Parts: sequence; structure tokens; C-alpha cells
Amino acid sequence: MKQVVFSSLVTLGLLCLGSAPGKTQDPQALKEECLKRIANPEQHQAQDGTQAPVSFFPQSPTGPYSRQTLRICDQAVTALPQDVELNAQLGAIYLGFGSLQHGPRGTALTRTAAEQGHVPSMTVMGSLNLRTGLVLKNEARAREWFSKAAEAGDPLAQNLLGVIYLAGLGVSADREKAELWFQRAATINDPEAQTRLATHFLSNEFLTQDPQRAAELLTSAAEAGFAAAQRILGQLYNSGAGVELECANSL
Repeated sequence: MKQVVFSSLVTLGLLCLGSAPGKTQDPQALKEECLKRIANPEQHQAQDGTQAPVSFFPQSPTGPYSRQTLRICDQAVTALPQDVELNAQLGAIYLGFGSLQHGPRGTALTRTAAEQGHVPSMTVMGSLNLRTGLVLKNEARAREWFSKAAEAGDPLAQNLLGVIYLAGLGVSADREKAELWFQRAATINDPEAQTRLATHFLSNEFLTQDPQRAAELLTSAAEAGFAAAQRILGQLYNSGAGVELECANSL
């Protein structure tokens, strides 16, 4: 008799848990809540603490994120394991923590997004493969990821692919290919690529020296707030190379 009563209570308890409000959530609702929290992290900082990522990837969203936000986003990506946006966003957050504890999770999520065509995640995977850390260093694999993202029009990947060919990382050094990718990135107005290309126009090492073209590229990058471009442009104004001598502009 006691066993029957106990079994009945267990069954009743399971039924109650299954019907309790909020226990079963719609996957799309979880996704919407996750993305809303990522977009406005400061509005959802729980009292049980926050975890602020150290953003060493350009794609890393800013934080800090409450633990509840991470729980909701983990639930969302578990419910929608092939959702590109969820994998990319949550992967960037976990990678952004910059720790071995969260890195493998971030890498797995980012790889899933990259394999499904998310271009910024392809670039991140290329960066991860350039050094031993969360994945084994594989320069050839890094070039593959950068190539995919570069062909899709990502200026950061184009710039990094230029570095790959210029330095001969996992491939025979090819200055012509390197300059081709630097130029493609520069035409998209990527400030780092513009600055790198400008230095080549100034050095006469890989390209025919053209200080005026270099100054144009540096001006565009400097106006975008790129510190290295601002510094080099200031030096050009001081020397008058490619620009009219104007000390005031170099201050």
C-alpha cells in the first residue's frame, strides 16, 4: 500500500513539474530573450554576479553579462543547436572571456557558425588556428578559413590573408598575392589594411613608391580613428612627403 501511494505521489509530482509555468519554453522565445540580453547587457545584470569578457577578438560583443543571461543563451543554443546567430554570438562571448575554462565552449560554438557560413566566425577560426592555444596551431587551416572569409568580403580576413602570404605562413611567400589582398581590404576602407598598404607605398619594398597615394590611404584610416595611421600621417606632414608641409596638422 505504501509503495502504491509513493508511486502515485511521484507521478503526481512529475505531472506538476511538467505543467509548471516557465519549465518548458519555446526555443524561439529563448533565442529572442538571449539576443535581447546580449544587446543590452547592463539591463540584465543579476545580483548573483557578472562575468565581463576581455574582448581580444573584434567580433566579441561587449559585456558584462549576468550569469542568468549566459544560462538563457546556453538553453537557447541547446534548443536550437544549428542556429547560426546564436552560435556566433554566444561563441564570441565565451571566447571573449579569454580563459581556458570558457575557450573550448567558445571555439565549438564559433566553429559551428563558421561551418554554416557565418563570415566573421570564419575569420575568428582562422585567428585561432594561427597560434597554439584553444586549438592546435595549423597555419594551412588558418589560411583556408581566412580565404573563405576574404572571398566573402570580410576586410579583416583579407588583411590577415595578406599577412599569411607576405610572411609565408603555411604557404610559400607570395608578395603579389599579399598586396592583392591588402588592396582589396583597403578598398573596403578597412583602416588597418589601408595603413599596411600605405607603408608599402612609402617603403618602396614591394610596391612602387607613391607617397601621395600613401597619404590618401593614411588620411582615410586616420579619420576612422586608427592610431597607427594618425601617427604615420603626422610624420608625413612633418616631412612633407606626399602632403603639403603643414606642422599644425601633425600636432
